[in-house]
Amino acid sequence: MRKISILFVFVILYSSCNKPMVLDISVKNFLEGYEKINPGSLEATTILIRNDKTTVYPPFNQMPPDATYYTIPSSIRFYKNIENLHLVGLFVKELPYELEGLPNLENISFSIGDASSVSQIIDVLKSCKKLKALHLMTAIMTNAQLNNLKRGLPHVNVSIQP
Repeated sequence: MRKISILFVFVILYSSCNKPMVLDISVKNFLEGYEKINPGSLEATTILIRNDKTTVYPPFNQMPPDATYYTIPSSIRFYKNIENLHLVGLFVKELPYELEGLPNLENISFSIGDASSVSQIIDVLKSCKKLKALHLMTAIMTNAQLNNLKRGLPHVNVSIQP
């Protein structure tokens, strides 16, 4: 009976250690050096970086006057387990080249605005070997830019979320 109890405890501990970890964090907290203050965050398989002031997106495909452009810190390179990276309510101008060093990155989502460099974003994402999906949460872009994204990332499912 004692052996069964020990085995049971081992199975519970093992399975709890192998569960995916989600890091859900405010944009004002996920800054350069966050992994040093919170080393346990390096085990995350999903990171959600949220803009606290996000509201319902304005109509008529207009750029919000208070759009928050966010630069992903270069320390993202330390998050080797990341499979999913989601920037919620955040626009990017460029992506850090450190994303290329994330061996498990499969899904990424963010917003693109008129100040975003689509060609630079393509350059970074086409180097992400396992990337399967790019979800544009808000996209203020022309059809030509969208087609350029799809052509530049032929093995990636590019979608625009309403």
